[in-house]
Formats: sequence, structure tokens, C-alpha cells
Amino acid sequence: MLSLCMIVRDEEANLPCVLESVRGLADECVVVDTGSRDRTAEIARSFGARVDFFEWRDDFAAARNRALDLARGEWILSLDADDVFEREDIPEAKRILASADCEGLTVRQKLSIPDGTSWIKRHLAFFRNRPEHRYVLRVHERVTIDPERTGSTKIRIEHRGYRKELLAPKLERNRRLVERMRSDPDPLSNVAASFLLGGFHRMDGDLAAAWKSFAEAAYSGFPCEYRLWAAIELARLAADLGDASFAESLLRALRAGNHGSVEAELGLADLMLAQERREEARAHLAAADRSSLRVFPQDGAPLERDARRRLARLAGP
Repeated sequence: MLSLCMIVRDEEANLPCVLESVRGLADECVVVDTGSRDRTAEIARSFGARVDFFEWRDDFAAARNRALDLARGEWILSLDADDVFEREDIPEAKRILASADCEGLTVRQKLSIPDGTSWIKRHLAFFRNRPEHRYVLRVHERVTIDPERTGSTKIRIEHRGYRKELLAPKLERNRRLVERMRSDPDPLSNVAASFLLGGFHRMDGDLAAAWKSFAEAAYSGFPCEYRLWAAIELARLAADLGDASFAESLLRALRAGNHGSVEAELGLADLMLAQERREEARAHLAAADRSSLRVFPQDGAPLERDARRRLARLAGP
């Protein structure tokens, strides 16, 4: 049995599309409403969903965990109201779920931004309904499952939440929640908040504050993906500020500790090319092309795409 679990608020425009996209896949639908003032709950019930109301606490993980507490299925499918499941993949999803011997399954989630750029994120959408599988973090919440116990699929989901008119209010809300995460008691929230605040500071053009936040996360000593992501961003910032030596040493440490990740190899190739060390740049680019390891769970993300565009110069003499 598969339980679709969602949290929603004022999603009457999006909800019919996502619920229709999983018709014939989900055995039950649990919708947790965090304060809608439109017809969201009525629409959810018209699709047969069980609707629960949950007071918003500035915490996406808490709301999602409420939905998990109500689910009765063996497996969970977690979607946003602005997601769409690829209906052609429903037979494959059923086949995989029937025989899976893992705790979670990633899908290929397509993300698009207003300038027309799109890329693929490896997103954990399916996971077993167990008490230990719960969401953490106030925002950019995720389920705590060992990556070694997850499988990868080619099932497709499209996320449509980055429309131009939605970006500014989402960023403002997320920044407020990230600021609150800094004082949360768990170390994962603290490291994640430092990494995410670094991104906000960089968008603001405050590079000194961005450096401080990325460094706090990168040198936190807490083993998590946010620490690695912060190190990559810190190396990129160092290169932009003209400290090529520090950027190179950090990228080489990342490369050594992460078995030649695509991000580290591309970063080194980009750095070598900027210094006209073309043979070294070619070697790192070739290593990136051979590697299947990504620190960021994304294929063709804007930063990688931009780096490869610059590195296209290596085709010449």
C-alpha cells in the first residue's frame, strides 16, 4: 500500500493537477492543511483524500511529519502541491515498489527557473513508512535515511514551484526560517543554516558575510552534505575573490575526500583554465566526465553548466 503525503496551504489552483497525476498509483492520500483560506481542503476531499488541519509553526518538517503520522501505507510518496508525477512512469513505479529491498527511492525531479534554465535533481520521493524515517530542518526539509539504504530510479517528477511571481515571497519566507534555524538545538540545523545563509549573503553581494557563513559550515566538523556543499561554495567564492591558491587547496582536499567528485574536478579544471594551465585543466575535465559521484545531487545544474561552457575553450589548442 502506498500513501501519498502532502502539506498544503492555499493550493486550490495546483492541487487538482498533482492529485490527478498520481491517480492509480497512490492507495491513499493524506493532505495536511496548514491554514488555507481557499477551497484547498474541499478539492482534496473530492479526490478522496483524508484532510487534517495543522497549525503552522514556521517548520516544514513538523508539518510533513504530521502527515507521516497519519499515513497507513507500507510506502510513502511525498510530493508538493506544485509537483506533477509523470503518469507514463506509474507502471514502473508499481513494479519497483513491489520488489524494492531498500528503505528509500530517489526520482528524477525536473526543476525550472524563470529564465528557462532547467536541470535534474535526484530527489528522495519514496520511502518506507517507519517511525525512524522523519523529516528534519525547518526549511529545505529532508528525510533522515542513510544514502546507502536508498535506491535510484528513472521515475520522473516535475516541480513547478519556481514561477517568477512566486520567487520573491518564497525567498523572503525561506530566509526568515533559515535565520530561525541558526538557534535550533541540533547541529544539522546549525550547519545547514550557515550554508543557506551564505547563499543569501552572496545574492545580496555581501561577500564578506557569505565567506563567514560558508566557512562556518565548511569547518563545522559535523559530517553532513551541507558541510561539503559549503566547502564547494567557499572554493568558488575564493576563486572569484582572486585567492586561487586557497581555492585550489580546498578543491584538492574535496577531491581527495570524495573520490574525485564531479564538482571538485570541474572546479579544478575551471581554476586551471583561468591560470592558462591548460593540460591540467583538460585532465580534470576528463576526470569529471568519467566520474559518477556528485556532491550536489543534481545533473546539469546552472553552476555545472556554466563551468562546462567556459571549459569548452579547451577544445582549441
